[in-house]
Amino acid sequence: MPLSVKNITDSQKIGIKFMRRPDLNFSKRLYIAATALSTMLNHHWGIISDMAKQFAISRTFIYMMASTLTKMKSVLFGTTYQHFKPMLLLVKSIS
Repeated sequence: MPLSVKNITDSQKIGIKFMRRPDLNFSKRLYIAATALSTMLNHHWGIISDMAKQFAISRTFIYMMASTLTKMKSVLFGTTYQHFKPMLLLVKSIS
């Protein structure tokens, strides 16, 4: 099909390089990040490349999600609850 103005999507018109894929929902992203983190900690080779092929994403993206999960672990697993306690009390009092 020849390239014409009608064939160009909105994201191509404004130059969006990457967009969030609807098939990679939160649970799949969490699974990928947790698997990658476990793989890296246990020194298992080839699993990240396999996931990249399976989900049609780059290995860089997988490492980025694993890094984000590492940074957010204290929030996700409750070790920074004390930092959020005043904010939670404020929200409770307003509701």
